[in-house]
Amino acid sequence: MLPLEKLTMFVTVARLENVSRAARVLHISQSPLSRQLRAFEDAVGVELFTRERKRLRLTPAGRALLVEATGLLEASAGVERRVRAVASGARHVTVGYVAGAVYAGALTRDLERLRRRSPATTVELRTMRSMDQARALELGAIDVAYTYAPTPAGAGTLVAQEAFMVAAPREPRGAPARRLLTSMPLVTLPESTSARAQAELLAACARIGVVPKIGIEATDPAVVLALVGAGLGVALVQAGLRAYAPRSVRFLRLPAAFGLDVKIYRLARNDELV
Repeated sequence: MLPLEKLTMFVTVARLENVSRAARVLHISQSPLSRQLRAFEDAVGVELFTRERKRLRLTPAGRALLVEATGLLEASAGVERRVRAVASGARHVTVGYVAGAVYAGALTRDLERLRRRSPATTVELRTMRSMDQARALELGAIDVAYTYAPTPAGAGTLVAQEAFMVAAPREPRGAPARRLLTSMPLVTLPESTSARAQAELLAACARIGVVPKIGIEATDPAVVLALVGAGLGVALVQAGLRAYAPRSVRFLRLPAAFGLDVKIYRLARNDELV
């Protein structure tokens, strides 16, 4: 079993990609840190870094370990917070969430209910991808997850469901959703981070006879709406985003044949937390 202090050392070096800078952060000399890093790789049994002059780069095995190590350290920190909260008679809840949970109102609704029921409970929010939340929940790094999908085993409570709409520039007016999706570039999520979601959106477009051309990829919904408002394209977004859109953006309904909604699922280690 790898000690947490060794994992902390590895994560620090991996993020900074430089032993000298990591040594300053960890308050240790560079030479001892280099030796500890080599010993750590020997203990793991695989090469975690490639060394290019003064810069370290993670190998595929190193990237996999970084994900797991980060989760373990977050879980350990979460345990410490919860123990201290229990000792002080308070409660602490760590919540992972996707942006859609906020725009659909599911997260704020549950937090309001929690605050009424348990006003002394402190809450820590972490924006995370759905797949990362499932792992963090399993490790105990978070207590509640709000994701776009249930677990592979089907666990999770559906807490919100919203239709997709076309977000388009305010001008020109009058064009229907189909024409806009065909004539203007599509602002969408990067395929590298959400290949399944992008494929589902394109398949839904095909059902209404549209083959959009992807023009810009962006992950932040606020950025997406800003790009649309500037006339750089159109986007397929959940209906709840209307409340957050600039005045330069208008929203159009999609034909029923589009057949795709945004769904938000809640997963919890203890249902009493929510």
